[in-house]
Amino acid sequence: MSIVRKILSRIDVLVVTFTDGGSYNLRLVKCRYGRGEVTAEEEAQQAADVGELRKELASTPVLVLIGGYGVITKQADAAADIVAKVTAGQSGFRWTLAANELSFVREEQLRTLEHALDETKAKVVAVQCAPLHRDTDLRQIAGEYAAWWYRESANVRAVLRPSAAGSAMAQLMAQRLRLPVLAMVLLALMINATSSSGVRARYGAANVELQALHRAIGQTDDATRRQQELIREYRRALPHKISLICDRAAMVLPDGVMLTSLAVQPLLRSIETNRKAMFAYDRIEITGHASTSAAVSDYITELAALGMAAQVQLASMERDRDSGLFNFKITLEL
Repeated sequence: MSIVRKILSRIDVLVVTFTDGGSYNLRLVKCRYGRGEVTAEEEAQQAADVGELRKELASTPVLVLIGGYGVITKQADAAADIVAKVTAGQSGFRWTLAANELSFVREEQLRTLEHALDETKAKVVAVQCAPLHRDTDLRQIAGEYAAWWYRESANVRAVLRPSAAGSAMAQLMAQRLRLPVLAMVLLALMINATSSSGVRARYGAANVELQALHRAIGQTDDATRRQQELIREYRRALPHKISLICDRAAMVLPDGVMLTSLAVQPLLRSIETNRKAMFAYDRIEITGHASTSAAVSDYITELAALGMAAQVQLASMERDRDSGLFNFKITLEL
């Protein structure tokens, strides 16, 4: 048995049935691999949305099975021209060819589903299309596609392949192996402690190193949380789209004025450890230089006339002795 199949012996098959209204129904079938075959362990679990399955989808390999409205199935030997068009690179279709049947769907129909799966951090290892009907035995078809995945993709080569599926498999394997590897390390330390001289000294050094490793992991997790917090804070809604602000600010730029930076939601203070980042959420800062102070005044007037900001004011301006240019900062309060 492949070591990948042994470690990832459980897989969840998420059956997604699209309706003509653009929505979809979700059912989850839990499967297990053992002794060369796959068995569906439970009846299909229904869910109103992907968020209800967050725990299952984030801790187990997920095979997404697409069917229903918008999924077309053709006999491959009777539709060679369609097969060639659908399976061509960059065709815009997600497709599956199995048992002389080609099932396919347009990729744009899957955008909402893919976004929901990304939000739940689902470990998706494959997405397949299938001809699903009202009388389809979900446990049977889930078992068949799960068996296909174990046969074709559950191997070391797929894990090492630079793809989203390979990354998901690698993450799951790392989670499964974390405790066994730690147990092996602790066992080795115990054997070394009982059979070598200077036991306490070496044990103490190993313990200090282990604590340092825990602290390093904790610091890494804290840094990751701070980065995620910064991203969430930055995504706060603005009254104007950022692209529109940049476009309009550049459009009214007078002659003799050059911009050097445009900061949306600028930081109020530098980022410090264990302190929450603070942003000026309704502010934009524009910096640059101009050949004359009058040009800066004209630019402020033009920005105010756009009607994007409640207040436009000159925060600072000074003349560079070497170049003779006027360096300025303008703030827009939205």
